[in-house]
This record gives sequence, structure tokens and C-alpha cells, in this order.
Amino acid sequence: VDQSVQKMYGKLPDLRILGNVAKTFFLAEVDSGLMLIDQHVVEERINYEKFMDQFMNAEVEVQSLLQPSLLEFSQKESMIVRDSLDRLKEFGYYLEAFGDNTFRLTKVPVLFKKVKGEDLLRDILVDFKEDEKEKIITMMACRNAIKAGDTVSVSQISSLLKELDKCELPFTCPHGRPTMIKISIDDIEKMFRRKGF
Repeated sequence: VDQSVQKMYGKLPDLRILGNVAKTFFLAEVDSGLMLIDQHVVEERINYEKFMDQFMNAEVEVQSLLQPSLLEFSQKESMIVRDSLDRLKEFGYYLEAFGDNTFRLTKVPVLFKKVKGEDLLRDILVDFKEDEKEKIITMMACRNAIKAGDTVSVSQISSLLKELDKCELPFTCPHGRPTMIKISIDDIEKMFRRKGF
């Protein structure tokens, strides 16, 4: 299989994936050096932009759970949930009261199906304030992204890179961390004392 991704990008440089390092980074060859690609940060950026677009257009895609989850909350949390049912729907979480401090979770956002819906929902509720949609969506994107140590194939990272190329800001995650770092041929030559010594 040809692992090159030639002339497929508009924003990203042409990359030839060489393999991965420590199940965390991918190494790719570019015209003028090497690129280290952080698999987590790549998917985090993609998740963030996709979900933010859905959220801003009030078109968050949801999926019904085959078996609704019953969630038990403390009295304080229950008050927050009751007051936030409509806002939670904006984020793709559909809950129904099912007793004093119990709620049925019936739908979750399609984009975040990898993360157990209830775990992510509990994280959101920790600091669920009106003015913090950016923070909430950033956290959701991060929690759902591939983690360091997850096994990712060359074809999977190639697909992710094609999606990343469509992002508005493909070179950083929502927290500002780089998706990839370039090591130039000049720098490599200096490291091997072939140049500048």
C-alpha cells in the first residue's frame, strides 16, 4: 500500500506517513524534513470544529440509546440538571426526570458516541455555566479524542489528516497545542553534526 498522501491537502503540507512512535505520535516525511504528528491533538481539533459547527447551527446530531441509562445525582446536581434540561439538549443530551434525583438519559450526541454518554455528561455538569459553551465543547472534544497509547493504523491517521485539512485551524488544538511539529533537514543535519559545527 502506498502510504504517501500526495497533493491531497490544501492547508497541510504533503506528507508521507512513515509510522508511529510510542502509540502517540506519527512520523511523516515532508519535502524539507520530518513532521511529528500528535494523534490525540489531531482528532481533538476535528471533533471540536465539527461539534462547534453543529452547535452554532443548532443542528447537533443525536442518537437514541438502545437502552436508556438511569443516572442518579446528588440533590445539588439534580437541581442543576432540572434547571438545565433545555440547555443540555442543545449539547445533544436528552434527559427525563425519573424520580427525585434520578434521570433517564435517552439520547447522546452522535459525534461523541465513543465516550460513554453518562461519563461525559457528568463532566459537563461539574461546571455548567451559561457563558462557558466554548469550554464545554473543548472538553467534550478532548475527552472523545484518541488517547496516547491507543493503537491507530496508518490508514486511520491518513483519514484523520484529510479531515484535519478541512479544519479552519488545523495546526493547533482548541487548547493551543500544536497538532504537528516540523523538524527541518537543517536541524537534523545539525543534530548529526553534519552542518554548522
